[in-house]
Amino acid sequence: MSRVKEGRHYQRRQEWSERQEQVFDLLVKNYTNREIAETLGISLDGAKYHVSELITRLGVETREQAADYWRQQKSIRARFRSAARALSAPLALRWVAAAGGAVLLAGIVAVIAVLLLQGGDGQDAAAPDVTPTPVATEPADTVTATPDDRDGDEPARIELDDDGFPLGAAGPILVYAEPPDERGSAYRVFLYDAGRHEHLGWLELGGVPPQLAGKEYVVLTEDELVAYQLDGSRSRTVASTEEDSLFYGMSPAVSPDGRFVAVLIIAEDGPDFLAITRVIEIETGQTVIEVTSPLQSRENEGWFGWPMPCCWSADSSVLLMRGNTESEAPGTLGYLALDGELHASGVHAFGLIDPTRERVAAMDPGAMMIGGPMPELRIVELDDGSEQVVHAGEEELLLLPYEWSPDGSALLYRVNEPDGDDWRLREVRMLDLATGEDSLAPPVNDLRAEWYGDRAIGFVCDDGSEPTGMLDWFGTRTGVGCAEGDTTVVVDGVEVDQVPHPTILGWVERED
Repeated sequence: MSRVKEGRHYQRRQEWSERQEQVFDLLVKNYTNREIAETLGISLDGAKYHVSELITRLGVETREQAADYWRQQKSIRARFRSAARALSAPLALRWVAAAGGAVLLAGIVAVIAVLLLQGGDGQDAAAPDVTPTPVATEPADTVTATPDDRDGDEPARIELDDDGFPLGAAGPILVYAEPPDERGSAYRVFLYDAGRHEHLGWLELGGVPPQLAGKEYVVLTEDELVAYQLDGSRSRTVASTEEDSLFYGMSPAVSPDGRFVAVLIIAEDGPDFLAITRVIEIETGQTVIEVTSPLQSRENEGWFGWPMPCCWSADSSVLLMRGNTESEAPGTLGYLALDGELHASGVHAFGLIDPTRERVAAMDPGAMMIGGPMPELRIVELDDGSEQVVHAGEEELLLLPYEWSPDGSALLYRVNEPDGDDWRLREVRMLDLATGEDSLAPPVNDLRAEWYGDRAIGFVCDDGSEPTGMLDWFGTRTGVGCAEGDTTVVVDGVEVDQVPHPTILGWVERED
C-alpha cells in the first residue's frame, strides 16, 4: 500500500495553477514525462520540473500517489469515495512466505461502518488516504516485439483481420499480463501465437486487471466500462455510471462465453449507500440483471453480509455471489441466476472455489487473520452444505488450497511447515473427492497437461521450487509467482516468457 511520507501531510484545499492542473490530469492518465511534454508543448525538462514540484508540494513519494490525490479531488464526494474504498478495506492482507512463492491470505477488519458513519464531505481531513485507485487510460500503441524487446521505444500496431483476429496468426492466442511495477499503474498485456510459437506483440492497459471477453478486453474505471480490441484500440463504452455512483475497483466478472460482465456499483441513497450488482450484456451494453442491497446491512434476505459478485459457472448460467461483512466472519456464498433470482446457499466460507462453482475449499478465517497454522481444510458443497474435512495430522502445519481440476473432482493443496517466522513447502497433495483418496500429487505441470491438453499452461521457477498462486479474498487466483526472480510461462513444452507474477487472461480462438 502506498503511503504519505512519515511526518508530512498535504492539505486537501490547495490552489493549483492551470498548468499544474493540466499536469495532474495527464498523470491520472499515466502519461510519461515525455508524453506530458509533447501534449502540453513544453520541454522535457519543463515536464520533469512540474511533476517534481507537484510531488514535493504534496509530500508524497511517487507520481502515482500524486495522480491518486487528483482523482480524490475530482471525485463526487470524499466520503462517497471512502465508502467505496471500504469494500476493500476489510482485506487486512497478510503475506505468508510458503515454499517457493507467496500466498496472499485475506483477513478482515471492521472499518466499513466507521467510514460510513463519519459523515460530511471529507474536505477538511488533514491526511487523506493515498492508496492508488488505478484508472484505465487510452492504451499505448501496440508494440510488435518479443519479450526481450518489451522495453523498446519503436511502437508498431498489431494488425487485425475483419473478424478482429490478429492478421496472419495461426492461433490459438494466449493472452497474459504483467502486473504494474515501477512503470506505473498500467498492465502490460502480451499476445502469444501458440500455433506458430511466436509473440505478436504487447500493449498497455490501465485500470484494474483487464479481462478477456472473446476477442476483446474489458477494462473498468470508476466511471465507465470500456471494451478494447485485441490490438489495444478502444472499441466502445459498454456502460457508464450515473451521477452520485461509481464502479467499485474490483475486476469485472466476465462470463466464460464472453456474453456478460458483472460489475459492482456503489451509489448514494440519501445519507446511506447502496451496493448494486449489475449484469451487463457486453455487445449491447444492456443491463440484464440488477440486484441492490443496503451497504450498511449485515442481513440481506437470508444473506450474512451484503451480496457482491465473484465469478461465473463454467456454463455461464449462474454468477457466484458472496456476502461481504464488516468483521473477520466469512459471509454467505450463493448465486445469481440469469432469471434474476438470488439464491443463498447457507454456507459461510472463505476459500478456493472450484471451476464448476459447486463447492469451496474453505479456510479458517481466524488462522487467515494471523497467518496460520491451519492444519485442516473443509471441502463444502454449496447446494446442501455437506463437507469433507482434510486434516494434516499435525497441528502446526499450514494447509492451503492450490488448484482444482477443471471438473472440480480433485483438489491440489499445499502442505507447509514452519520455517522460523515463515513457512516452507513440504509437499503438494491431491484429494480425489469421488474416492476420498489423499495422496502425494504428481508434478503440477504434468497434471495441467493431462487436464487441459494443448491448452495447458505451465509455470516454472528458476530454483526448481513450485510456483504458488495468489489468492484474493474470494479464493480465486489473481496471479502466479515464484519467491525469487521471474516466473517462466510454458506452453506445449515451449518457454513463452519470464514474467513476475503473470496473470493469465485466457485463450483467443480463431473462428471457423
